[in-house]
Amino acid sequence: MSIFFERREGSVSVFEGSGMNFPPHLHQHVELLYLLEGRLQVFTNGRWRSLQAGEVYVSFPNTVHEYRTVEENRYLMVIFHPEQIPYFQRKLTDWLCSEPFITGVAPESEIGQAFARVTVEARREPKEQDVLAAYLNLLAALLLRHFTLIPRTDYREEEWFPRLLEYLSCSFTQEISLEKLAREMGVSSWHLSRVFSERVGYTIPQYLHQLRVGQAAQPLLSTRDTVTDICFACGYKNIRSFNRAFRQMMGCTPSAFRIKSRQPAAQNEGTLLPENQSPRPF
Repeated sequence: MSIFFERREGSVSVFEGSGMNFPPHLHQHVELLYLLEGRLQVFTNGRWRSLQAGEVYVSFPNTVHEYRTVEENRYLMVIFHPEQIPYFQRKLTDWLCSEPFITGVAPESEIGQAFARVTVEARREPKEQDVLAAYLNLLAALLLRHFTLIPRTDYREEEWFPRLLEYLSCSFTQEISLEKLAREMGVSSWHLSRVFSERVGYTIPQYLHQLRVGQAAQPLLSTRDTVTDICFACGYKNIRSFNRAFRQMMGCTPSAFRIKSRQPAAQNEGTLLPENQSPRPF
């Protein structure tokens, strides 16, 4: 599944929900997830970790992360821009944490109570911004004292990496070369390719295939457009490349995918429908 850059509106969002599933993404905000019940899989720093009830995950700005529900769960999520707490802004934007998890967080603990107060103040209307900022500062202080922070190795990366993902998500149907991307981002081709592979886990050509094949799936299912027309509309120059990429990602050719989708639903149950995604605050 492709990583996307999430543009967020607003300064502070609080959401309580269950069954969190959300694809790999990153944004410029801090994201705090407090698991109240059950279990949840979290992908961060290039690996998966099982989050248990009473644990907190902190996603630093511009960090790729993903959530998958493995059993019934309930969580509290707080998302805010680092500018909301200037005292900790540099720590959150210029540093990283290799183990951004805290265990044993009971609702009555200091951290649990800070989450509760932030939730109350974020939902208050009209908001008292000074009070909300004070509780955000308290929550950040309580969380950060549990972490060993390491400096980001490339500050410039934080300037262009989100722009790169957004550029790819908007332009993947066009002809894209590594040299063109490097010029757009203002870095060398070698540096761009290395950082992208380290952060995303795919090369740029592999990532483009994911975007294009994902785009092709919908018209194959819902329109009568020819496979050739869909191939060209999604950015491929020839049907052979399209078929090869589609088979590698979906396990069958585009034509077979279309035929399979038209079979009775009972035969295809669980094969073509994407995972449900839990609502998030926007």
